Amino acid sequence: MKRDRVIQLVAVGLALMFFGASSLFALRLSESVSVNRLEYAVEVDKADPPEVALGIAMGAFRGLFVNMLWMRANDLKEEGKYWEAVDLADAITKLQPRFPSVWTFHAWNMAYNISVSTKTPEERWYWVQAGINLLRKGGIANNPTDLMIHKELGWIFLHKIGGFMDDANVYYKKEHAIEWTEVLGEPPPLLYTETREDAVSHYIAWLEPIAKAPRSLEALYKMYPDTKDLLQRVEEESKFKPDVDLVREYWFNHALGKSGQRDAILPQMPPEQQAIFRLVNDDSLAEAWSHALPTLRFMVLRDTYNMEVDRMIRYTRDYGPIDWRSPAAHGIYWVERGVEGALSRFQKRNEDDFDFLNTDRVKMHSIQELARSGDLYFDYLSAVLWPERRTFYVASVNPYFFASYEKAVGEVQQRSGIQEDTTKRIWTFHEAGFENFANDCIRFYYRRGQVAKAIEIKDKMGTWINQNGNDPDRPLKYAKPIDEFVVEVVRDMVSSPQVASAEVYASLQGAFLGGLATGNDETFQSGVNYARLMHRYYFEENATRNDLGDNTIRQEIYMPRDFGIVEGFAFVMTITRVDPDTAETMYGNAPDRLKKMAYDALVETFKPLYDQNESRTGASFARVFPEPQGMEEFRLEFAERSQELTGPKVNIEQR
Repeated sequence: MKRDRVIQLVAVGLALMFFGASSLFALRLSESVSVNRLEYAVEVDKADPPEVALGIAMGAFRGLFVNMLWMRANDLKEEGKYWEAVDLADAITKLQPRFPSVWTFHAWNMAYNISVSTKTPEERWYWVQAGINLLRKGGIANNPTDLMIHKELGWIFLHKIGGFMDDANVYYKKEHAIEWTEVLGEPPPLLYTETREDAVSHYIAWLEPIAKAPRSLEALYKMYPDTKDLLQRVEEESKFKPDVDLVREYWFNHALGKSGQRDAILPQMPPEQQAIFRLVNDDSLAEAWSHALPTLRFMVLRDTYNMEVDRMIRYTRDYGPIDWRSPAAHGIYWVERGVEGALSRFQKRNEDDFDFLNTDRVKMHSIQELARSGDLYFDYLSAVLWPERRTFYVASVNPYFFASYEKAVGEVQQRSGIQEDTTKRIWTFHEAGFENFANDCIRFYYRRGQVAKAIEIKDKMGTWINQNGNDPDRPLKYAKPIDEFVVEVVRDMVSSPQVASAEVYASLQGAFLGGLATGNDETFQSGVNYARLMHRYYFEENATRNDLGDNTIRQEIYMPRDFGIVEGFAFVMTITRVDPDTAETMYGNAPDRLKKMAYDALVETFKPLYDQNESRTGASFARVFPEPQGMEEFRLEFAERSQELTGPKVNIEQR
């Protein structure tokens, strides 16, 4: 055989071998592209800006073209041409939809950089929402298992909305609470006498109608024909289509219908809103609404917010009674969703591509925030009608998340390896965080009057097997009597708004539950006096500090400056979350100032129950909870007291 023939045969053999190998690799690459959704945009939509068509036409030179767009977008932002910059950002995300950094950069740019360049809270909130929606509706839709996008989205909720570094953060929190009150309705009240398991069950039961509802309008109409007539009437008479606007408008009109202000507000409403008000509050349509709303809410969660109600229920079961009006709730949702998606792609060979450590930190901080401020008292209707009011958003401690944090620490440590292994490191981040969190729990239970529970946690932390070993004085600290231990912890952290508010609200709850509910006036007076002292000290202490920017705004994130309002709201939150017998005792032992604060809330909470059972029990609401003298004068006085934080004009047209 000639030498040339041998070379030809060898070449053919190698070609066949490489061709076969390339086929195998092509299959694996195709599978990876499909699983990870790595395709580039290859088609142009009519609504796309011209840059998208040009970028696609440039083929292999697309990368250079995108770099030019990036630089141009940054120049436009610096020039204050925000809308043009956003249009370019939209073009870039269409040209590089599978590049997570594109989405996170532009979302961060809108939520942080552009937002703080604007002048009003309304403008800032618009840009914060624009950043959130870019990730939630675009980035995650194109990269459903990417960890970075989920982490950044969770961080925006936790830090930008839930934090207090932005001067407009109070406005963000209230707008977020308004939005999620309207989308899901008000959550069940947290009853102080129920166990954590009971609270979780109540919150799951709150979401289950949405999970079990028909998942399309066609299925809804087939199962409940009366809903088709209802939604057709709504669209014909009020122009609202079955979408997010109708869901939100329903709750506003439902709340207004139950309010004593309805007769004053209705004449100011435009005809379309008066029409939807009549439909929402028509008793003959109540059953049809009860069938339609769960489906509408399911569709809104899926289509507008890219959220899954089944996942929301699962996270409620795993972490606790999550109030979705809290920004931290959405921090947990998106971070945990990202971790679950990333774990489906995680392998040893690509572990450097996944930043689980920093993502887990966002999750841990979100749980901490729910524990410190996850029990919300929010006057929804006042916030909508008088948007300038700041007083009626009160975030207090939710102890049902204490156990969730400890459980989450254990899960994160297992995933973090040596970085969180206390047998190999003298100090770890999550153990330090867990110890600080445990100290918060001890303080809270102590001030609430649950001293035995506080001692139990203190003793547990004193012998904690995973404790950090960098503090030689730690054993002595946890060996101190509970009174000395709490004083030391409070002294070190009293300037923190979370710590100060927890001290105040826990002391007031202890005064009401341990004093008024048992007839112990000494316990009641002691708790209120300590809360008043701590409240005054916090505002006086921070008045001398200049590291908080606008102190007037930031000091009042967790509690109002007026202690009378703090005490009154704490009493309302407490007395409406106990059983009727305990509420009767507390009301009977309360001073008039607290009775007046709570009376209207008691009418809404307990009067329907007493009216229903009066013929059987003989106990009327008016006899059990008599109206305090001077209520009309009190209502006027309270309105004047809040006037500086209240806009005088009803905000109907803005809706």
